[in-house]
Amino acid sequence: MIQPSIQTTVPTKLNTFYTSTSSNKGGVGKTTTSVALILSAAELGLKCLYIEQDYGNPSGHKYLGLNGVVNPEEESGVGELLLGKISNLEEVIQKTFPFNDKVKKQFPNLDYVSCGTLEVSERSARTDFKEGYQKVKEEASRLEYEFVIFDMPAGVDPYVLDGVLRTNRILVVNPDPQYNSRDGVLRLLRKARTRAINALALGLKIPPAVKKSILEVLDKEFRKDQRDLLLGKIKGVIQKIAPEKTDVYNTMENYINKFESHAIFTNGSSDLCDQHMLDMQVEAEKYGVNISPLTHIPFSNSIRNAQPFFYYNEQIQEAAQKGQGPIPLIRKARDQLFKLARFPSAEEIKKMCGK
Repeated sequence: MIQPSIQTTVPTKLNTFYTSTSSNKGGVGKTTTSVALILSAAELGLKCLYIEQDYGNPSGHKYLGLNGVVNPEEESGVGELLLGKISNLEEVIQKTFPFNDKVKKQFPNLDYVSCGTLEVSERSARTDFKEGYQKVKEEASRLEYEFVIFDMPAGVDPYVLDGVLRTNRILVVNPDPQYNSRDGVLRLLRKARTRAINALALGLKIPPAVKKSILEVLDKEFRKDQRDLLLGKIKGVIQKIAPEKTDVYNTMENYINKFESHAIFTNGSSDLCDQHMLDMQVEAEKYGVNISPLTHIPFSNSIRNAQPFFYYNEQIQEAAQKGQGPIPLIRKARDQLFKLARFPSAEEIKKMCGK
C-alpha cells in the first residue's frame, strides 16, 4: 500500500470539509458528480480524499485510474474503519492515477479509499455507525485532508443515513420523470432526520409518548405553529429536569427547524431543472426540510460515453477553456461548496499553491 503524504499544500490551515453525495434512486449520476467535485478541488492543489461507500456497485475507482488495481469488493476499506476492525486510515488509502503521470500531475494529493467489507451493508439494520463515521473524520483531519467526499449509494440503509447526517449533504437529482427523484430525495432526508431525532431523544431520555409525538409531527405535513408548540413543551421539560442537556435539545431543534441540504441537478435542460428544484423546495418546506440549489451539470450521453475519464478528456478540457461543457458548472458547484465551508476562493487557493 502506498502511504499518502500528510503535508498539506495550502499554507493557511483549513478545517476539513466533509460532504456526501446521495439520492434515493440509482443512475442519477452520484458517482459522476462525486468524482467531478473531488477532481475540481484536487486540481487547485487541495489535499482531497474520495471515499467509496457503494457496496452494491462500486465504480469510483474506475474514474480515478485504479481499474484493475483495486477491487473494492475484496479489499479492506472504509468499512473496516466504520466497524472498528482497523484504527488507522493509512491502512486503506490508495494513491490515484498510479500509471498516468500526466493526470497525476494535474490532480496532486488526491487519494482514494474503497468501500471495503460487505459486513457494513449486512449489519446496517442493527448497527449505529455514528462512532465509526466520527473515527473516519478524525483520521481524515489528522492526515490533514482538506476536502473529503463520501460517495453514497442509492437507498436509505442506516449506514447511509448516518453518513448523510454527519456531512454537508448534497442531493444528486435528475428531473427526468423516469427517476421520480423528488419524492425519493425527500424520503431520504426525512428518514435521516428521524434517525437523528431518535438518537437525540434517547440521549435526552425523552418519554416514549413524547418522542412518538415528535416523530408523528415530522412524518406528516405540519404548520410552523404546531411544531413550535411541541418544541416549546419539550424545551420546558428539559430546562426543568435536565438543564445540563440543553445543548442536546438545541441540536434536536436545529434538525427539526432547519434540516439543510443542497441539490445538484444532472440534466441538460436548465428549465426542467429549475422547475423541478422549485417543486422540490415547495414540497420539502411542508416537512420542515430546506433544500438549496448549487447548480445543474449536464451529464449528457456524450459525457457518460467519455467515462471514466470525462473530466480530463482533452476535448472536454478544451471546451472548458472556452467556458463550455460540464467543467465550468462543476467548478461553480465546487466554489459554492467552498463558500459554505468558509474556504478561500479558488483563485486564492491557486495562489497559495503556486498554480
